[in-house]
Amino acid sequence: PETAPLAVNSLRSNPARVEFTMVRDGAASVTVFDVSGRRVVERDLGWRAVGSNAVEVPEIARLAPGIYWLRAGERGAGDVRKVVVMHLP
Repeated sequence: PETAPLAVNSLRSNPARVEFTMVRDGAASVTVFDVSGRRVVERDLGWRAVGSNAVEVPEIARLAPGIYWLRAGERGAGDVRKVVVMHLP
């Protein structure tokens, strides 16, 4: 089977940041879906070189509290992670 073009290494908050590794050069994107499958955030990250990369995605922190799915990759292929958004007092 073909290797996914990207693997998410970590998700961090304040600011929302996605750290990922590209296994080959290529276009990358980050998409966040709510639990009903509705796309709530979509970011085109442009062309990324092989190796470690990171991008701030402040839109994630502005989502309503809840569970979401983050997909990072290219053209629909890539890594999917569960994201829990909480707003603490």
